[in-house]
Amino acid sequence: MDLHGLFPGYHHQIPDLVSKTHVDAAQLLLADDHRVRAEVTRRRLARIVAIDVEAGALKHRIAGLVADTGSSLTGIYGVGPIIAARFMAEVVDINRYPNRNAFASANGTAPLSASSGRTQRHRHGATISGHGHALVVIGNDSLIWPHRDGPIWPRV
Repeated sequence: MDLHGLFPGYHHQIPDLVSKTHVDAAQLLLADDHRVRAEVTRRRLARIVAIDVEAGALKHRIAGLVADTGSSLTGIYGVGPIIAARFMAEVVDINRYPNRNAFASANGTAPLSASSGRTQRHRHGATISGHGHALVVIGNDSLIWPHRDGPIWPRV
């Protein structure tokens, strides 16, 4: 953003533009500045605010749509409405998979053989960009998240 050129050292007052409070503070900092660069920066901040409002409205709408399905996915630790909606959109109908092994194979979370010679090893097939990776992360979170009887897998 152009704030550094307009107000050197501003980052001590406004460390980032992630929160609404910081964006509001940046807008206040620019309020009395009539330079062209300040006007351009004000317009950029206004677009950030507009995109943030639109994203919030979409998230709220998606949350409502997920709730309307009656899915229990959001009851899993680490699964919010956006992740639940993504899984529902990609899986479509869980009944098309004959068993959990077929589902794991289809979404990339089934262990893949990584054996060599007499050494027998397996690794996860989840990719960083695929929903399989998110399943692995959610699974790991649920392993270390404190359950009724304590965490299933202790943190190290």
